[in-house]
Amino acid sequence: MPRRERADAASAVGPTLGPVADGLQHYACTTCGYDFPLDVGEAALRNGDNPPCPNCGKSLRTAFVQFSTTLTTAVSMKAVGRRARGVRRRFLDLRAGASWNRDRQRYVDRVMNVDRDADTYDEVVADPETGEVIHECHEPLSEHRGHGKDVR
Repeated sequence: MPRRERADAASAVGPTLGPVADGLQHYACTTCGYDFPLDVGEAALRNGDNPPCPNCGKSLRTAFVQFSTTLTTAVSMKAVGRRARGVRRRFLDLRAGASWNRDRQRYVDRVMNVDRDADTYDEVVADPETGEVIHECHEPLSEHRGHGKDVR
């Protein structure tokens, strides 16, 4: 996936911020601390018009606005098994966690285990929201063709 599409996909669902802004909580005179009613504060913020403080006559205001949000993250893990120095090929490749699914436009759970010594390839992809298994593959690694470098 090109970098631009990855960025768009991640911003669409990936680490996301949920709804923001609980709104104005407190509106007061900066000079004397007089508390204005919230409807006066909201109107002043909307119109940019600050009526003078009934206590001190100044127009300086302090608005206390509360914001809250929810952060959603996607986590994945990768582990590889290697032999002693000089042997480049990994004999074990394990991956588990969230993986972006282009068709569903959200993260799905993916567990993959490639064991070259035992000649096994196991992969299960499931939708965490519905529990539906999207893809499942259990076969000898020697028969796993048409994927990755083999496609080129």
